[in-house]
Amino acid sequence: MKQILAIVVTTGVLAACAPNQVVPYRGSQYKECMDKVAADPKFAPLAAKTSLGQVAKISTSMLADNSIPTDQERDLIAKWADSRDRCFVTYTSTLKEDLPPEAFAIAQVSVNKAKLLAADMNAGKMTFAQFNRLRISQNSETESGFEQVRQLYAARQDDENQRRRQVLLMQLQSQLNKPAPAPMPAPYMVPMPAPTTSTTNCTTIGNQVNCVSR
Repeated sequence: MKQILAIVVTTGVLAACAPNQVVPYRGSQYKECMDKVAADPKFAPLAAKTSLGQVAKISTSMLADNSIPTDQERDLIAKWADSRDRCFVTYTSTLKEDLPPEAFAIAQVSVNKAKLLAADMNAGKMTFAQFNRLRISQNSETESGFEQVRQLYAARQDDENQRRRQVLLMQLQSQLNKPAPAPMPAPYMVPMPAPTTSTTNCTTIGNQVNCVSR
């Protein structure tokens, strides 16, 4: 399960890939929805203040922006956060089916934290610098949680492989320890009669010859 949790959460942006499944993984649909929100022109005024998509794109200048959002920016932040949340709600059932339950639970927590963070920002409780730092911190926590899940499933796979090897070894040992089969009895042969010797005595009486064998 090398890629069972190739998941990157950027305060709600979840780009996931889980192979070895019966159906194709559909997490890309959620990511596409989030990408559309990030590229929406109506949120462009916020692009210089915070990353509208991946947390990794938060720049140094964004981390140094100590301004409080204006009323217009607060309104945009609320709409941006709502649009991102709708993406998760839309694809919740898909993600729940495709992700391991532990990973889905982490994703839910991450999305809820992102909503609360955006709500505080919309209420004017923090600067853009504080907002961006908290986004990075939350993202790190989420990534750490996903890594633990990935390791958990990798360990389970290793355990399963180990169990399979042990079963095969036991089967091999069982075959090697079986007693050798008993030899087949020789087929019964009817004994040939022992050879015998005979003696023939002949006597002549007149013109007749009489012979007797013993």
